[in-house]
Amino acid sequence: MMNSSYNETIDKQKIFKLLSDETRVRVLKLLNIKCLCLCELSGILKVPNTNLSNHLALLKAQEIVIGERKDKWVYYSINPEKKGLITSLLNLLPTNEEDIKRLKKCLSGKFVFKFCRNKRKLCPHKEER
Repeated sequence: MMNSSYNETIDKQKIFKLLSDETRVRVLKLLNIKCLCLCELSGILKVPNTNLSNHLALLKAQEIVIGERKDKWVYYSINPEKKGLITSLLNLLPTNEEDIKRLKKCLSGKFVFKFCRNKRKLCPHKEER
């Protein structure tokens, strides 16, 4: 029977492996600031939705990221149970300042992403502004 410290070590190894990819680190850095939908992440990071979906699936499989469905959109955030560990690790890694600038534009309502449409309907967060 495996002990819990062994399982924790395996979990941490998986987290480090996930953090070896720059796009996943950029995603987590943004989600560490704010809960975002796929279209916002895609617009801020300038990465296609399909690529981001694959990265998010890996992060969700390890329960680092959780998704909350609202209407036709899913809003992603860092799992509160792992937020402390993830934040500590992210603080050791460089931040893409352009991502942060685009996030601030998005949050200010000055920037609406073309991806924020689903059958001619804007994301709910865009309609509120």
